[in-house]
Amino acid sequence: MAPQLFASRFKLIRKIPGSGQSEIWVSRDVDSENADLIIIKILTGNSNSLLREFFIRETEALSQLKHNGIVKILEWGIDEETGKYWIALERLEGMTLEERLVTSFQPDLGIDIMLEIIEAVSVAHSKGIIHRDLKPSNIFCETSGDIKVLDFGICKIKTLLKEGTTVSGFGTPPYTAPEQINGSGVDFSTDVYSLGVILFYLLDGNRPIKDMVTEQVLASEIVSELKDLILKMIDEKKENRPSSVLHVKRELLKYRKEDSKRKTIHYVKVTQLLANSLRELELTEYNTEQDA
Repeated sequence: MAPQLFASRFKLIRKIPGSGQSEIWVSRDVDSENADLIIIKILTGNSNSLLREFFIRETEALSQLKHNGIVKILEWGIDEETGKYWIALERLEGMTLEERLVTSFQPDLGIDIMLEIIEAVSVAHSKGIIHRDLKPSNIFCETSGDIKVLDFGICKIKTLLKEGTTVSGFGTPPYTAPEQINGSGVDFSTDVYSLGVILFYLLDGNRPIKDMVTEQVLASEIVSELKDLILKMIDEKKENRPSSVLHVKRELLKYRKEDSKRKTIHYVKVTQLLANSLRELELTEYNTEQDA
């Protein structure tokens, strides 16, 4: 069967798994001189005003955000024939962080991955955008090694939204902060909470469980400095969390520097012990030869 043509220009080649709110296709723009494959995200629930709001939020957010750690929006519009909203995005090669953690858990890379995520999220925060749905399945690990943040569908854009368009109760437990679930108001610390749960997953390897993350962190074998940081990030009271994602970044860099220093000192001590042992061995052998 010949590939479908959407919006009179996008050849729909292969459908890939997505949410129930939209269809996601690997596509090619037949009007473009660029033959590269792209991703087309098509809103399926056009009659649902809330879903339309989410779709528009994602479009507006991605249009503002230009960063290598955030998926790039190429174009967007409405199909005149079907009336469906669509977004054209860059096509990524690799797997989600969720898939990576399940298939290849590498705790030594956890801090590096989190620092890349924080870089992207800090750019969004600098534009007044709160993601509100940070979780491993919304973070993509490219085959090149780059990390990209996806899906700004339920983000809160302080400078763009009209009164009455803010929604509550959306998100993905256990990554969703308490204030988002109960509708008491979100801010940048809401994303800090989500990142804390993700950091636990990155360092421990056990999937976070709803309403049990604090207990999981306390029972884990994560080093005390990082365990304390995670517990602060996932504190139920947002005023007790780190003041910003950049604060978390500073703490992670501080830990990595101190850890590197500890490892260097340990390496030097081991090397010195080995050298001393070798010298003693050589001296013993020399004395044995003299006695003979």
